Amino acid sequence: MDTDQRLLLFLCLLLVFADQRIISVEPGHDVTLPCEVPDGGTVAVVEWRRTDLKDRYVLLYRNKVDPRYQLQSYRDRVDLQIKNRNISLILKNVIPDDEGTYECRVFQRNSPRQQRSVPGSVIGGDPVCSISLRVGPPGTPEKQNQYRVKNTSERLRSSLYLCMLVLLVFVYF
Repeated sequence: MDTDQRLLLFLCLLLVFADQRIISVEPGHDVTLPCEVPDGGTVAVVEWRRTDLKDRYVLLYRNKVDPRYQLQSYRDRVDLQIKNRNISLILKNVIPDDEGTYECRVFQRNSPRQQRSVPGSVIGGDPVCSISLRVGPPGTPEKQNQYRVKNTSERLRSSLYLCMLVLLVFVYF
């Protein structure tokens, strides 16, 4: 393996582990899942989803929060903090079933960013942010280890696709 290939492998591994965002919260507390939109347009639509719950939204915003497509368990427990580039999700009275990976997608008017279709998504495109929420008492080692394994495999799978693409471009060009 030459130096360029080692550097490329190192960068791929860095991608796998660099974008880890884990937030822990105890049941009954409120939590903010922070997210900022890239520059480039006016926010028109925001969708927050949990990756394991495909058919509905945690929150869908189209100039106002739209409860018609919202998961029942999140009704009256979520708010969107939307100001300037901030589009953070506020989750109130967290319960253990809230644990999971949350993704936020945004459609911006007058944005140069292209959107690709995503099944079940109003917006499409890649998430602006992805956050793993862990719910439980602080310092529970077996829960933390179980969560790390699950979160690592999710990140590994998504980052592997990116690494494969980078490797293909590197090999063929």
